[in-house]
Amino acid sequence: MAEKVKVSREVKEARESVLKKWTLTEVFNMCTADFDVFHENMKALRKWHYENNDEGEGLMNLLLGNYKVELSPKEQVSDYYSEIKSHVDFSESKGELNKTGEDALKIIRDITTILGHKIKGVNE
Repeated sequence: MAEKVKVSREVKEARESVLKKWTLTEVFNMCTADFDVFHENMKALRKWHYENNDEGEGLMNLLLGNYKVELSPKEQVSDYYSEIKSHVDFSESKGELNKTGEDALKIIRDITTILGHKIKGVNE
């Protein structure tokens, strides 16, 4: 089986939307044709296809469901923060002091604040 293509959450949602309205063949043809499309979700798929530049193999994998959603940098930080926090919370529930985990959480909060990013569940 082919390797999963990496897509943004926007492309995943666009795929789900267009496949409710059109067949796989129709979507593939519209994304690869030489004419303009006006449906916003179709534009997102078409843009991803042209940026991917792989003769349609990636688009076909996407349409067939062989894809993986890439997390945005903010989502990656949020997931990492949640993972560390769950270890800290677990240690606290056992009555243990987890200074290293607390320090790691503070560092993540400080860095995101310094960079001017507000991430729900981290520093917001």
